[in-house]
Amino acid sequence: MSIYAVHAPANARDDVASAADRCSFVRDSFSWGAFFFAPLWLLRHRLWIAFLGWLAAVLLLWAGAYWLGLSSFTIFCAYVAIAIFVGLEAGMLRSAALHRRGLDVADIVAAESRDHAERVFYERWLPGISAARQQNGPLFRPVTPPPAVASERIIATFPDAEA
Repeated sequence: MSIYAVHAPANARDDVASAADRCSFVRDSFSWGAFFFAPLWLLRHRLWIAFLGWLAAVLLLWAGAYWLGLSSFTIFCAYVAIAIFVGLEAGMLRSAALHRRGLDVADIVAAESRDHAERVFYERWLPGISAARQQNGPLFRPVTPPPAVASERIIATFPDAEA
């Protein structure tokens, strides 16, 4: 099972087909494409700021290797560390870029494949369209955490510590 974050236009109201076409499904897992082909993957997903960060890291690695006289193995290990970071953070980088482009997280879906995730999301979403149109509200509502209740005790936080 994979977890998918569904990003949808926040201000879509009347044009349902356009809103459905603009939905993006971002899988929350390690990206092998981003690991092996980081610059191409970043450019393919139009992650310009992340690409510039990757380029700066690689240029700093190259300059440091030249000036400090680092061994080839050390340079390789440092580049692999950069590639692992890009592979681990690929989903987060895409989600942040989609948020900057005006697409908010509309839902989180657990599914076996992307096709199954799309089916689950649209089955949840379609019944809510008529209600949103009747209330003249947005088709998608961003996911927000529930408000914290002061009387709840939460492990690892100490809101009512009296020591």
